[in-house]
Amino acid sequence: MKVLIQEIKSATLILRIDIEDLTIKEWQVIFDELKYNTSVCSLYISSKQITMESDTSMIEDNCSTPLTEKIVHDLSELIKLTTTLTMINFYGNRCVNDEWAVAIANTMKTNQLITRLSMCDGQIGDIGAKAFGKMLIANKHLESLSLVGNHITEDGLIQLANGLKHNTTLTYFNPGHNWFDFNSDANQKVLKARRPGLIITYNCS
Repeated sequence: MKVLIQEIKSATLILRIDIEDLTIKEWQVIFDELKYNTSVCSLYISSKQITMESDTSMIEDNCSTPLTEKIVHDLSELIKLTTTLTMINFYGNRCVNDEWAVAIANTMKTNQLITRLSMCDGQIGDIGAKAFGKMLIANKHLESLSLVGNHITEDGLIQLANGLKHNTTLTYFNPGHNWFDFNSDANQKVLKARRPGLIITYNCS
């Protein structure tokens, strides 16, 4: 933990944090450091799973734990407070679900700094997709959104397509490897929403 805190204090531009096996107290220390960091522009947050205890044998199958709830709340606050972050990447975290997506998407509606957001390989479903669709309508600064490897179906994809139709700033969108068929009517709506300057891809990265 001391090493990680020192990394946060000395980090410039890019910071990678693996939040697996953290306790609530450990996360609080990390968050307090992040709140006052003025040099990190890109934040990568990874975890295959999050536990409530420091004992790695205590794996929580249910991702709705006090720790995960605190992390998503704190990250939403961080997006509001940041004066330097322009990119946030959540990857390899199965606890990134609709709750996380809704919280982050709602905060992103008014954010004017972050231009790249990636929430991949989680459990975001149609509720989260709907929240991102609304965010795309309101946000005027985001340039890149990746939702690869989640649980979004055609219903959620329609909501994202509606957001894309009204968005004028996004230049990259990747909804690949979700729970919809490429040839579905829903995905055709996404492709029809593509405008000059917007790249839509379905690869795994």
